[in-house]
Amino acid sequence: MSPLLIGLHGSLAKSPAKGVHDAAYCLADTDQGQVLALIESEKISGVRHDGRLNVALLQADLAPYAGRPAEIISSHFTTFDARAPREFPLFRDLETLDCSNLGFTARLTRTLFGTPYPHYVYLHELAHVLSAYMYRTTDHTRFLGLVIEGSGSFAQNTLFLVDGFRVELLGYNFPILSGNFFHQWLSSLVFDAKREDYDIRSATPGKVMALAAYGDSERFRPALHAAVMRHQPGQYMDYRRQFCPEIERMTLSWNDRVDLCASGQALFEDLIVDLSVQIREQYGALPLYYAGGCALSIKTNTRLRRVFDELIVPPNCADDGIALGLAALHAFLEHRTRLQPLDYRSGLFTKAHDGLCINGRLSDSDVERVARWLAAGEVVAFVQGAPEIGPRALCRRSILAAPTQPGMRDILNHIKGREYFRPVAPIVLDSVGAQAFKDYFFSPFMLYDFRVLPNAVGQIPAALHIDGTSRLETIPDDDSDIARLLRAFAQHTGHPPILLNTSLNSHGRPIAATSKQVLAELPRLRIKHVVFGGQPIVLS
Repeated sequence: MSPLLIGLHGSLAKSPAKGVHDAAYCLADTDQGQVLALIESEKISGVRHDGRLNVALLQADLAPYAGRPAEIISSHFTTFDARAPREFPLFRDLETLDCSNLGFTARLTRTLFGTPYPHYVYLHELAHVLSAYMYRTTDHTRFLGLVIEGSGSFAQNTLFLVDGFRVELLGYNFPILSGNFFHQWLSSLVFDAKREDYDIRSATPGKVMALAAYGDSERFRPALHAAVMRHQPGQYMDYRRQFCPEIERMTLSWNDRVDLCASGQALFEDLIVDLSVQIREQYGALPLYYAGGCALSIKTNTRLRRVFDELIVPPNCADDGIALGLAALHAFLEHRTRLQPLDYRSGLFTKAHDGLCINGRLSDSDVERVARWLAAGEVVAFVQGAPEIGPRALCRRSILAAPTQPGMRDILNHIKGREYFRPVAPIVLDSVGAQAFKDYFFSPFMLYDFRVLPNAVGQIPAALHIDGTSRLETIPDDDSDIARLLRAFAQHTGHPPILLNTSLNSHGRPIAATSKQVLAELPRLRIKHVVFGGQPIVLS
């Protein structure tokens, strides 16, 4: 019997570890090539970007496999006990690795819940690549992996070539902007956030991406570009200390800050696209698997898709995907097994938590009832199935509304305590996507934006960002409740089968995942109309 794989990302200590966020675990079976459990800690604890692993739930998930051989797989970000603060880079012996055939950096023995297991430690960056590979639609045997993030085991950005079961490091720390440019530098200057660890993550990059459309993208670009070019390829960029002094010395008005967001976002995109063009020219038409927290930048993704014929970005592209990627990486490199991929229907799952999956199906009459709510301008919480993988609501834990009223975006932002400049994403039936959105393609993970066609602008005004685009989620034309609801809404209103969709969470909290969390959020959000599993409910 092949061993059970235990992919761990996060801290097993009671207190958070410095630099560790978005903890998760993944159990996988190499015999069947299947993922057996996948949990993101914040979805259980209700603590946004929680860096602590849920020890009790992990232990319960492992209990049915007692006595079975198992292997622990982690990266340098996984901590098993309290430690002194660690400094970047976490892995300092890159020169000792065979970069033409990467594998684990250490093989240890680790005791977990009283049982000793072999423990393999991998580069954080490689786990990102394999997390993306878990969303493949083709079993590519030769592909590129690009990772751009705040920081990994040893780098802020990396490029890999995977050929068969060999992994080659092609380059790292290219002179482009990384996630810490948003989390540390822009957060501090634009939103007055602390530059320390993950206290600032809630400020950016989502706010920057939204606010950028309101500003002058050229105003601060020369100074920012000069700051980047002061760094040599391979050099780590420190955004905490004098990254761009000429801007840091300024007293910034709100308009200045908006322009700084616009300039920073535009330069971030341009540098990545320029690098990608060079990669394409050098390595040809290989598929690109792209991950790291920066892969949540939808405008960058949209531009990259024009460079690469095949671009695969996972929904959990940030560190919430690391545990999955670690399990897939170890299966790939050590067991020569490709775990079966996940898709848009996959959600978080475990056999050890009763309230995580909220089952049920709406009757035809109930679908009609909910469609009438939406057509009348009601805001509806939609809760069904297993929670979404990753940070974006994909109609499992969503707030839905009609996009036909121009003010509905402001209503939703007010409900959630969000800023005026934050857009709200539309969901659309796949069969009509091309009728409303330019250059439409199937996009189930809300990772790309599309320009709204002129004929649709007046029909979905609340779904438009100020730049005329929408961050789109595709709903397949199937018999799911959400697809049935879109069709019923279109029949009631005469408008396209398009609704607004934002995540079911109040300000400062992660998406409500468990039934208990959902019931706690509804009064905070003051939402009275709810689909809970297969039941439409009107709360008093």
